[in-house]
Amino acid sequence: MKMFELEDKTIVIFGFGREGRATFEVLSTKLENAKFIVTDEKSQNIPEYMSPEEAVLNSGSETIVIKSPGISPSNKFVQGFLKNGAVISSATNISFAERKGRGTMIGITGSKGKSTTASLLAHVLRVCGKQVELVGNIGEPAILHIDDAEDTIFVIELSSYQLSDLLVGPDVAVALNIFDEHMDYHGGSEGYVNAKLNITKSQTKEDIFFYHPNYEELVNAAQ
Repeated sequence: MKMFELEDKTIVIFGFGREGRATFEVLSTKLENAKFIVTDEKSQNIPEYMSPEEAVLNSGSETIVIKSPGISPSNKFVQGFLKNGAVISSATNISFAERKGRGTMIGITGSKGKSTTASLLAHVLRVCGKQVELVGNIGEPAILHIDDAEDTIFVIELSSYQLSDLLVGPDVAVALNIFDEHMDYHGGSEGYVNAKLNITKSQTKEDIFFYHPNYEELVNAAQ
């Protein structure tokens, strides 16, 4: 979902932690004709705040809900938004859509080791003289850097939460390993694996996928 698709819509920021605040900061600056609602399980002292119950009641087909990664797709308020015709998206989806074709995005995931790998890769690229931003699940939210120079390389650590609804794949996807985690959030092993594999599902022939060959799911995804 690109920025222009959000104009003239009601934008619900669902979850007002680190990423939610960054999303609100960026979108409220860039979108002149959008209406903003901020909702969270904890009340926030800002004019745009509504309780989740109120936000659902005020939603409809012209509503875009930007959901924080930690909020499960099965959350009752998420289901309420969907029932009212709202579209569920994420800051990760917006960031990837805006940056695709502008610089290089390297997405890194894995059940274990993704933070270490992302940090090491960003360090190596900087030593080589590249302009690098380490963002995503580690570092700053990617959405804060969507206007960075086009020669910027984004190294993006991606959790299964962030990948669960990813629509635009990175230029370079890295999948280190895959084994069962976060079963409650994803509704079981299949949901978790499918979320992880989203890192490459929408990649094109021009994109690159690095994977560990010892994991059958990753091998199948590469074919």
